[in-house]
Amino acid sequence: MKKSRVISVRSIKQMIKAASDTIREDRIGIYAASASFFLIISFIPFIMILVTTAGLVLSDNDVKQIERLISLLPEAPAKFIGDELQFLIDQKPAVPLSLTALALLWTASRGMLAVRGGVKSVFGESSGTYIMERLQGLVITAFFIVIIVALLVVSVFGQTLLSLLGDKLPALQPLLNFIVDISPVIFFLLFILFFAIVFRIFTPRSANINSLSRHLPGAALAAAGWTLYSFLFSIYIEHFSNVSYVYGSLTTLIVFMLWLYACMTILLLGAEFNKFLYGNSKRSVKNQ
Repeated sequence: MKKSRVISVRSIKQMIKAASDTIREDRIGIYAASASFFLIISFIPFIMILVTTAGLVLSDNDVKQIERLISLLPEAPAKFIGDELQFLIDQKPAVPLSLTALALLWTASRGMLAVRGGVKSVFGESSGTYIMERLQGLVITAFFIVIIVALLVVSVFGQTLLSLLGDKLPALQPLLNFIVDISPVIFFLLFILFFAIVFRIFTPRSANINSLSRHLPGAALAAAGWTLYSFLFSIYIEHFSNVSYVYGSLTTLIVFMLWLYACMTILLLGAEFNKFLYGNSKRSVKNQ
């Protein structure tokens, strides 16, 4: 019994050390930091576009619902986005929408390129051509923006649309109520699907994980990790953190960066999990 326990403890330590060495070798921290930096920069033009379009198509009540939606985020990103949203509403900067959109696409696509580099590093393949990298980054960025906008639309107008459908088709009311009740689960599944698509597009062909379904385990792990980490991080910031004494007025931005950096790391760990499941390694990929 003692011997088996010792062996099991040693094997666990060896597994942890091997995982740590792999993560360090794949430079996950570097790629996560790069992705976080550019994604944070892209938040400003994204909020500017949101404010501009919201002023054109949304009423005051709709804008308040968007603010309520933002408040559902962990405290740090919610405060950062809320402050920027209020600043842009008050200042109304005279920047053409087209330039703002270009800034958003460029910075966000750079962040996605960092994620792409991280996934390729996990599977031991160097980056491809510049044009192909840019195209993939833009496609994923556009897809991600569509998901965010869709979530906003559903959150703002979803209840109204469901009420209208319920009035027109009373027989569907129980089903519509059920959809509302499970909407958090639906959003969670959408994020799993998005992460799986990211892994599918960015994973090199030599890794032999060509089916979208084979990327679902890592995507589910990443989505669950994001959710759990965001919940725990918000509790820590609210009750235990003294970061404000160190960073002062930069506290919100710094905490937001730390949160996003950890989320990007978790995303890349999802790719590592897929590699572990299907037995791919840098050595085996290079030998193919």
